[in-house]
Amino acid sequence: MPYPKRYIGRKGKAWIKARRKTGKFFYENQIERCENCYSTFGTGNAHRFKRIDIKTEEELLTTVLLCTACHFKADNEMSREEMKEFLDSIIAGRDERYWQPC
Repeated sequence: MPYPKRYIGRKGKAWIKARRKTGKFFYENQIERCENCYSTFGTGNAHRFKRIDIKTEEELLTTVLLCTACHFKADNEMSREEMKEFLDSIIAGRDERYWQPC
């Protein structure tokens, strides 16, 4: 049986802070559903880049709210370029009046 992780690394700490900001952004702009299929089941943040490729705070904060099915497709069935284009198209479709990276 694996032991629980007791150490949170640099990226983990940065993501905990960023999750507060993105959660506040989604709440204030009433984004509660998957931004692709509008499902409410199991929504979570999908990063524009793979987590291993994220280098700046802006890249960390640039997320899209996706359901588990759409997130799985983006992560596992698309190349990195396809995923970036897919998430960029969702971000571009947002109303300009409220979209700003947190």
